[in-house]
Amino acid sequence: MEKSLVSIIIPTYKRSEYIERTIESVLKQSYKNIEIIIVDDNNPETYYREETEKIMKKYRKYKNIKYIKHEKNMNGCAARNTGLEHANGKYICFLDDDDIIYPNKIKEQVEFLESNPKYGAVYCYRKIGEWINCPAIEGNISEYLLSGEHIIITIMLLFRKYSIKDCKWNIKLKRNQEAGFLLDFFDKGNTIACLPQILCETYLDDRTNALNSKKNEYEMLNYLNEYKWIIEKNGYDKENIYCRRYFGIMLTYLKDRKLLDFIRCMCKAVSLKPFLFIKISFNYVKDYLRKERKDYKRYI
Repeated sequence: MEKSLVSIIIPTYKRSEYIERTIESVLKQSYKNIEIIIVDDNNPETYYREETEKIMKKYRKYKNIKYIKHEKNMNGCAARNTGLEHANGKYICFLDDDDIIYPNKIKEQVEFLESNPKYGAVYCYRKIGEWINCPAIEGNISEYLLSGEHIIITIMLLFRKYSIKDCKWNIKLKRNQEAGFLLDFFDKGNTIACLPQILCETYLDDRTNALNSKKNEYEMLNYLNEYKWIIEKNGYDKENIYCRRYFGIMLTYLKDRKLLDFIRCMCKAVSLKPFLFIKISFNYVKDYLRKERKDYKRYI
């Protein structure tokens, strides 16, 4: 019996030095019925477009690799939507262009979804530096994604295609893009499962896309504003969500040594949920002193 086709969509932008590493990790999958869709979001006639084209020439002999070039830079969400339009698989996996997936990732996640038809998607654990990202929550986790209590990113996920047939990546978002896509996914009535295995890895060797603290605050509030209808529709605790998010924003200002902005965000978080702020602060200091992190454990 032929195994179901899996489409792996990889948008790329200004990371020509890493894209080959990502493609090779996909080609090494133990699950072989895979198509790889590379969406080049670099502007034409630029260094990164030319370098990516050179790399993709190495893969011309692979019939299961599609190389699609945007006419201009449109952003990661638009590139993933382009990939979806060209995907033929029963299952869909999205990767960033510097990700690494372990050889059994697709096999393990496909087998899980085949055995658990009630779920529209499944995510795995992720190695990031010396940490393991392991949220271990299931169902509709929209409120956690809004508050930032749990973080799940694209590399960890595998979707059933029919579960996302009416979902689109939100091109208004520059950050929290996978959270926005998942909120749309859950709003369609889907649920997600956790496969407690480390099946992928995120590298920290490229931080060129990292935002400064001011832009981070802007993009975070833009994300929450874009999905305030989800908060209202489901009756989620808005003050809880914003308190937790302002606490996170506060820490980015502290890291950048912007004291006035740090104090401003701290006051905002306290005004929203004073007792929650105290609880979060206590847990943060405790975890910091113990060198632990919520949803993370050290890789041994």
